[in-house]
Amino acid sequence: MKKLTYLVIVVYSVCLVAMSLWYAKILKDREEEEIIKSAEYVFKVLRLFREWNAIHNGVYLIVDNNTKPNPYLTSPNKVIIAINNLRLTLVNPAYMIRQLSELSKKENGLYFKIVSMMPINPHNYPEGIERQGLLELRKGKKEFVSFMKSYTLYMRPLFVKKECLRCHVERRYKVGEFRGAMAIYLPQVPKVPIGKLSFIFTLEIFIVPILFMGLRLGFLYEKHKQMSETDDLTGLLNRRAFNKIIEEEFNKAREHKYPLSVVMCDIDWFKQYNDTYGHQMGDEVLKKVAEVFKKNLRKEWDFAARYGGEEFIIILPNTDRYDAEKVAERIVNQLELIGIPHVSSPNKRVTLSFGIATMHPNSSCKSWDELVKKADEALYAAKRAGRNAIKITELR
Repeated sequence: MKKLTYLVIVVYSVCLVAMSLWYAKILKDREEEEIIKSAEYVFKVLRLFREWNAIHNGVYLIVDNNTKPNPYLTSPNKVIIAINNLRLTLVNPAYMIRQLSELSKKENGLYFKIVSMMPINPHNYPEGIERQGLLELRKGKKEFVSFMKSYTLYMRPLFVKKECLRCHVERRYKVGEFRGAMAIYLPQVPKVPIGKLSFIFTLEIFIVPILFMGLRLGFLYEKHKQMSETDDLTGLLNRRAFNKIIEEEFNKAREHKYPLSVVMCDIDWFKQYNDTYGHQMGDEVLKKVAEVFKKNLRKEWDFAARYGGEEFIIILPNTDRYDAEKVAERIVNQLELIGIPHVSSPNKRVTLSFGIATMHPNSSCKSWDELVKKADEALYAAKRAGRNAIKITELR
């Protein structure tokens, strides 16, 4: 009997320790997830700052002790003389990021920098763990994270954009080329001592089943939510999810005064394709078209949904009619490269028709239904024009 009692005590203790370690791991994982989310947000904000600066070909600031002319910028208009002999210097995206980093580090310890294997500014060479991160990003990794004693290093790749070429013509950069990374250093927040969690650990033997059930229910809820918002065949959003998102994006566009474009798309001669090749092959075409959409949209900003049958719809926030047309053209070009045969089509391959409706910032458009209706009308105009076409309408 005594041996059995000892055995029960030992098993109980082992279970308690195991559950304590499991709980501590959950806390650590959640903490790391929150740190990464914070770093992602910082990166997105910095990327917007850089794009804004690049779009405006840089900005001019008064020359002083804190803002001296950038010695690594070769622009002939690097320094200009304004009214009253006021000296102004051109601040390009990289210089602006350095200025912001210095202010941020003084304010809250957060700092960031651009790193590259072939930098214009020698201070941008990678140091220590940054080199490993840069190598992994160059191989195609989406992000690099390293949790250190005092900081968390978060890195995301940077690629050459068309706007970058204005300041670096002599570098012969190519659009889309990997040029380096943004390295963000987040200061570590004080951690809660494990001793303070001892009371929770002593209760784990009672709450673990409830906690497990809660996690399981949470997982099932998220899975059900994802299934209820996703088209089973293509993996795109379904009509229900689209209606929810378009309303949100429409309200954001009206509030923040930026353009919003909706693109309706239809597979040409799809009924004839099914009659010729069968519905199973037709389903494969729907999947391939959906993959083309996914590869040509901005992951963080754009939304694609299956609207019904062979019809798709895309939401492009903060996108004018010209950029919306470019998105449609990219999709057309990639689908042409794939070259899906369609003997019942005049083009002998699968093609798409597009209808684009763009709402201007001060448009009189009253609802998102009106915007979608205009995109639908543009789509039918493309069909009447012979299909395999792009038609655009603007709501001013």
